[in-house]
Amino acid sequence: MTTLSVREYVLGIYRKLGLDENQISKMQTGGPDGDLGSNEILLGHEKYTAIVDGAGVLVDPQGLDRTELFRLAKERLMISHYDVSKLSEQGYRVLVEDTQVKLPSGEIVNNGTSFRNTFHLRGEKYDLFVPCGGRPESIDLTTANKLVVDGKCTIPYIVEGANLFITQDAKLRLEKAGCILFKDASANKGGVTSSSLEVLASLSFDDEGFLEHMCVKGDGTPPAFYQDYVKEVQSIIKNNARLEFEAIWREHKATGVARSILSDRLSTSITTLDEELQNTELWDNVELRKSVLKDALPALLLEKIGLETILGRVSRRLSLCTVACIESRPLANHTIFAGSGELSARHLRQLPLITLHLRARHFRQPICFLLIVSTGLEIPDFGRDQILTHIKHEPAYGQAAIVVGAGGPRGVWNVTPEMGCNMGCHTGRGNAAFLKSRRGK
Repeated sequence: MTTLSVREYVLGIYRKLGLDENQISKMQTGGPDGDLGSNEILLGHEKYTAIVDGAGVLVDPQGLDRTELFRLAKERLMISHYDVSKLSEQGYRVLVEDTQVKLPSGEIVNNGTSFRNTFHLRGEKYDLFVPCGGRPESIDLTTANKLVVDGKCTIPYIVEGANLFITQDAKLRLEKAGCILFKDASANKGGVTSSSLEVLASLSFDDEGFLEHMCVKGDGTPPAFYQDYVKEVQSIIKNNARLEFEAIWREHKATGVARSILSDRLSTSITTLDEELQNTELWDNVELRKSVLKDALPALLLEKIGLETILGRVSRRLSLCTVACIESRPLANHTIFAGSGELSARHLRQLPLITLHLRARHFRQPICFLLIVSTGLEIPDFGRDQILTHIKHEPAYGQAAIVVGAGGPRGVWNVTPEMGCNMGCHTGRGNAAFLKSRRGK
């Protein structure tokens, strides 16, 4: 599951830059014996030129044999089991127990363990580096300089699958040197999402239903519901990763702020808005609550169990505050990711019915998000005409606030019959474009 989100960031880079992944040379730490490493091998189509794992280092500038890599990945075997007869003349393998190994270049490796531990810092030419394993802080600010030559990073693209593989200051150094880098906090969220939705399913079913639909049978066969649920969870993971990738890419392009910083600010923005939403009266709005939860909860659970039953069972096992978090978190996520236009038409109908008591804030993060008459929908993506038409027929007057943040303080506009509806969209550079309409127009 973690690999699916990591993979979306890799594919996002290819999509944005128009790259053919079959032509990409790739280095990976964390080998075919690990969960993340094996799945990355099975899902990718790049030309692997180097893999580092617990057993040692495997290199072939001409590309490692894909069939052999697939065999290792499916059997969860280390590179020590790789058939070296499939290496080209430039290829080699150095195991941790090896000493005095002569490489095709003539270089002598005195100690296999030291060679393995520092291989990723050799500055070899690779298009893509995906750390899927390795020690924390394997690249720090000092060692990051080994990957910078003449002011330019030797590795153009890095997607950090392994937790804490690169320190934050090293990430910023590499980004400054031109590397397109996405950090672990964004890239590997898939595993957390999967675990959360698995727990949600266990809380939603009663004991009998859980055994029937979520537990492998005695003959080793998983239930049909379980197989379908896995597919839905996978789809959710990929969609969430794609949304966050697009948000970070868009904001970096607009502001020039390092992606590693944007990733942290994005998480902070989601958490902050989540907390603010929990302090509103949103939970008391039954119509809105059901609308948001129907979008937040997996469709298969809703179909099999029903929303009211899920809420009843979950609320008995968790605090009401935790259940409220289930409602506010997706709303916060989709507000921050507003540039992707993921809020549904149902939200457009439901959200103007409530009032968000959001105060004007000094948003230090350059994450551009927009609340329109208490919706959370961005004008350009949902359609200006549709927004204006909707407001014309169902105006939301009162304290419906528009809060737009991107690098500085912004304001709150009250919607009143006298002024109609003012909608603002600010960029990180302070440009503003306003769309105005009056009731009846």
